[in-house]
Amino acid sequence: MTLNQDAIDVEGQLALPIARTEDCWVRHEILLDPSTYAYRGGRVVAVADHSKFMGDAKAFIKRGAILSLSLPIGAGITDQPGQQP
Repeated sequence: MTLNQDAIDVEGQLALPIARTEDCWVRHEILLDPSTYAYRGGRVVAVADHSKFMGDAKAFIKRGAILSLSLPIGAGITDQPGQQP
């Protein structure tokens, strides 16, 4: 696990990512609010050029490519179906 204190989240806000690199080319990050440590999302980033077969075709993934992003969504409890929290 690594910590990078200068990262930016999907909304352009300063974020605190806790990251794990897998297979020497892809990094999985959990993004936290730097002051409250609340969950702010996650992303998967290529940290090295990588090529792989996808079916019969070979795909090339360039270093720095964002492979996935996730953001928290609102949730709540209601008394009846169809109500908004």
